[in-house]
Amino acid sequence: LENALPHIREGRQIRFVFLPEGHDPDSFVNEKGTDAFVTALDAGVELSEFLIQELSSQVDMETVDGRARLAELARPLVQKIPAGVYKELLIESLAGAVGLTAAKLEKMMAGGARQGGRSTVRFAAAARKRKRPSGRSQPSIVRHAVAIVLNHPRAAENVDLGKVANVDRPGIDLLRALIETVRSEPNISTAGLLERWRHDEQGRYLGRLAAAEIPVDDEFDPAAELQDCLARLAIAGRKERIDFLIEKQQLSGLSDEEKSELRALN
Repeated sequence: LENALPHIREGRQIRFVFLPEGHDPDSFVNEKGTDAFVTALDAGVELSEFLIQELSSQVDMETVDGRARLAELARPLVQKIPAGVYKELLIESLAGAVGLTAAKLEKMMAGGARQGGRSTVRFAAAARKRKRPSGRSQPSIVRHAVAIVLNHPRAAENVDLGKVANVDRPGIDLLRALIETVRSEPNISTAGLLERWRHDEQGRYLGRLAAAEIPVDDEFDPAAELQDCLARLAIAGRKERIDFLIEKQQLSGLSDEEKSELRALN
């Protein structure tokens, strides 16, 4: 697992395939044939799913301390993954398992790298403040916005991307790219968007999001819903930036530029 993480690149897929005992790929192909091996590969466990499953098996996910420990175990592994959409979506999946927002988890992981053992305590404290969702969790604002663009591309024709210029959330770069594509190609369809990203790692996720449940009643306005998503992202991004600057001020102080930024945000 650890050896595979640094090699993740957008457009590259990594799956874990568990062959019958006593078999390696060569012996399996010799005995079962190439088609059987390809089928086994297709049924393999995606790296992101395997990582979460493997770490979850090492802790008690029913307790706050166990979920905090999961986040701490994942931190050094996530840091080995090159920056990009895959890493952002993995952090979002981990955040759902732990019971934190993706932005909060990403921030704590970055802080944990500098503060060593104290990070586990901070993970646990944050997890206690945020209750685990019961049943099926609601999609993040970014995922909902991406699903809208995929299902209703024309909703993105006139949106103002400036609203989320400074937002740092998992998946936000993908959302921006989709909106920019729609604005440059107003007649592009859902199928066209999926085809555009077919060979990229995030293409698999887009297929799932395109199948997301989107209201189809007459009162649903996808353009207005997308605008609302961007407005909420802008507000959340502003609040998170303020919280980050305040926390940094308390821990290590701010530069003159950051002090000016904090005053402007307030």
